[in-house]
Formats: sequence, structure tokens, C-alpha cells
Amino acid sequence: MDAMGNTALASIIRTKKHYLRGWVLHLLCVLALMWTPLVNGFAFFFDDTTNYIRAADLAAHLVSQKEISTAWTARYAGQLPPSAGGSSKEAMPRPGPVQTDPQFRTHNDISAGLVMTGRSPYIGALMWVGYVTSNFWLFIAFQATLAYFLIYLTLKRFGIVDRKVVTSVVLLLAALTTLPFYNGMLLADAFGAFGILAFLLLSTPGKLTKLEIFLLFMTIVTAVVSHLTHIVLLAGMLGQLVLLALFKNVMKVPTRGWVAAIGGLLIGFVSLQITAFATEKVMGKEPQLLPLMSARFIADGPGRDFLDAGCNGNRFQICRVERGDLSHASAILSVTRPGVGTYLLATPEERRKMGEEDKAFAIAVFLHDPVAQTGAIIRNTFKQLTWVEYTGLNRNCSDRAYCWVAIPEAVGEDMKTTLADKEAWPEGAMDALLKIAVVISLIVLAYCLLAPGDQGDWRHSILRNWVLITFAAMVLMSGFGGAVVEPQWRYISRLIWLTVLFAMIAAILRWEPALAARESAPST
Repeated sequence: MDAMGNTALASIIRTKKHYLRGWVLHLLCVLALMWTPLVNGFAFFFDDTTNYIRAADLAAHLVSQKEISTAWTARYAGQLPPSAGGSSKEAMPRPGPVQTDPQFRTHNDISAGLVMTGRSPYIGALMWVGYVTSNFWLFIAFQATLAYFLIYLTLKRFGIVDRKVVTSVVLLLAALTTLPFYNGMLLADAFGAFGILAFLLLSTPGKLTKLEIFLLFMTIVTAVVSHLTHIVLLAGMLGQLVLLALFKNVMKVPTRGWVAAIGGLLIGFVSLQITAFATEKVMGKEPQLLPLMSARFIADGPGRDFLDAGCNGNRFQICRVERGDLSHASAILSVTRPGVGTYLLATPEERRKMGEEDKAFAIAVFLHDPVAQTGAIIRNTFKQLTWVEYTGLNRNCSDRAYCWVAIPEAVGEDMKTTLADKEAWPEGAMDALLKIAVVISLIVLAYCLLAPGDQGDWRHSILRNWVLITFAAMVLMSGFGGAVVEPQWRYISRLIWLTVLFAMIAAILRWEPALAARESAPST
């Protein structure tokens, strides 16, 4: 073989090695973004997880004329109305303890026509497919892959394309933040941050392929149909983007950005109506809201004062039921122990009325003492915005009787083997590492985006706007948590990895500009 042939062969070999190395790094990044469930040995469950999966399982069971059943079906099949599904097959026998023992009572009571709204069957469908195909691992891998895709596009948007740098950023995110944990969590939570990044990419000038635009838009759609708070996040980002545009503090927003925001909000609200319509058609009754604000305002204090003051002649149902511990919203809504719980110890009709009167009761409490309730909302919002920790890593289900009724036996056996069930995760150390990473990231962002420097690089302006838009979404969502539901560790912790990502981008642009290819400012 002549010299030219040898050179060509060597070039082909180098190309193949480069191509193979690239895919190895891609795989490494995806695995890193799901290391937490891999080490745990199984997916992470939350109290709401079973509701999501059963919502999709119920849909599959009914659409298939009750031909499709899984281990999750037995829990509710015996409670279905005879006409549901249109099949003449006998329904499965309902588990006795669920109906007879108050400790097993749940928010959803199909036999009484009480189906709670707010648990999306759409994200539940993804979890359900993951369950029937791979015992949830496909769902986990899907979230990790989507996270990597969004991070890759984000870094590319700022000119950071070197594979070693991209891999280093991903590995640092995996090591320092909650992202891998939420990729392994069977909830809609991961899509909160996914939706934010997808919106930022679509609303920022710059070239995207048609496939990338489609995938980003579908990410937003999945986010808004998955959880009500994601609609709130999108509304907050849209509002901040409008403000930036009005004050001419943002480059021209591509049409695709406005379409994604407005279209996403419309799709989110339509999905809620479709779910309510389908539920009413199948169950014969509209889905019910939990009395979230009632519980929140009572736990805050002004609601208790309103109850003690006579509750406007006891005109609300919650004034007339037997009440337990009123200092925590979770106890009011979810505890079944007599003397502690309230909502779940009431009759189905009493629960229905409490849900229907939720807004009216909250308004009455606010009018009774607007100063105190406003102060409580502000405190709750601040608590929600600054609540950053894991908390859900160690969730022992073996010692909770309710778990083994709500979760199929085979799934429960898998959970018994996990670090989470054994409470073996070093949660304190991981919380400390996370908080240190967040504090450092905030300092880096403040310095890089506010301190004098090379402001001629358009990417600094874009990143600054990204931070403002994301922060606006977090504040609005925290306000929702402060005014409507009890503040939860999940609401900000699921998003906080974005702060670390933005800080790493800011640091690269400021101190290592050679790692980020600089382009001319995009106009579209």
C-alpha cells in the first residue's frame, strides 16, 4: 500500500476512534445523570407516585375493555362502576383492608366517586410504560437522556462544544446536584427544569434544527401536562420575557419562543379539562380538588383563628367536621389517625364539600385577617424559595403499613432491597455538598454577570436574561407554594441544578473563554 493509502487508512481509523470515543462519552454522561437510582438499585418512590401510575393503569384497563391488567390494577378494579370499561367481565375483588381500616384510607376513593384532580395520567403513562417494559428503568433512562440532550444544547448555545468540557460539566452536575436523583424519581418533578431549559432555548436567537425545535417543544408540552406547577413556571417565564422585551433588555425573541410559551400554556389548561371530562365520563362525577388552601390557611394560624371565631356561623363544612392537629397542612389533609388527621377521617360527602368550598373558605379567612394571612404567605414563599435539600433519599416503606397496600407486592419486594428503604444514603453529607455548590454558584453568577468585564460578548447578556427568567419562574412557583400548598422540599430542589449549570457557563465565559467558541450575535 502506498503512502497515500496509508494516510487515508490512518485517517479513517482516527475518525472511527473519534466517533466511538464520542459515543462512549455520551453514554458516560447519561449513566452519570442516573447514578443515584443505579446505586439505589431501583427507582425512588414518593407518596404521590402510586396515583400517577394508577391513573395511567386505569386508562389502559378501561380503554382495553378491561383486557389489560397489571399488578397495579387489583387495588382499584373492584371499586370501578359496573359500566366503566364496557366489559361484562367480573371486576376483581376489592382488597378488604382498604375499605374497612381507616389507616388505609387514601385521597382517591373510587367507590365513593372521589377521584382527586392534579395527578396527571399523561406523565403517569410514561411511568406505566417504563414499568411494563423494564420495571421503570426505561423511564429513568429516558429522563437521564433528555436531561443530557438539554444540557448539551444549552452548552452548545453558548459555544461550549468541546466533548471533554461538556462531559466535565455533566459529571460535575451529576456529582454536586439533585439532577440524578430526580431523574430516578417516579414523579413529574424532573420536567420542571426540563421545561425551563426547553423554553429558554426556544426563546433565544440562534440556529436550531427542525428536529431540535420539535423535541424542545414536546418537552414543554410534556412538562405542562405533567403538573400544575409547571404551568405556573411557564407563566412566570413568559411574564418575565415580556418585561425584558418591554424594557428592551433582550434580543429579538424568535417567533418559536412566543409560540412555545403561549401554546404550552394553552395545551396545559386544555389537558386539565380533558382529564376532568374523561374522569367524569368514566366515574360519573367530576374530579375533586383537595382543600389545599383551607389546610394551608388553617396551619398558618389565621384559619384557626377564623374557626375559633365561629367560622361565619359554621357555614363551611370544614367548620363542622371533627378536627385533629391543625398546625400542619399535611396532617390536616393526609393523616388518618384519630385526633391528628381531619380530611381523611371525614365521610366522602364531607370531603367533597370541603374540596368544593376550598376557595370560598380561603377568601373568608383572608378577609377575616388579611394582614396576618399576607404575612404568612410571604414567609411561606421565602421558605419555599430557599428550601434546598434532598430529604427524599431515605424513605423507608417497610415500616409503613400503608405502603404494602398501595404498592404491589412484587414492586414492594424490589423496594426492600434499596438503599432508600434501608435508610443508608448519607443524606446529610449530600445536602451539605448541594448547599455549598449552590452558594458558590450564586456567588459566581453574581460576580460574572454583574461585575465589570468583557460585556461585549453577547452571551453574557443572554445568560443574564436566562438567569432572570428562571428566577422569576422560581419566585412565582414559590408564591404558589406559599399561598396554596404547604411548602415542600421538592419544589425548588428539583430546579436548583440549573443554578449550578448557569454558574459553570458563566465561569467558562469569564475565565476560560478559549473553551467556548465565540460567534457573532445571532439575529434570529
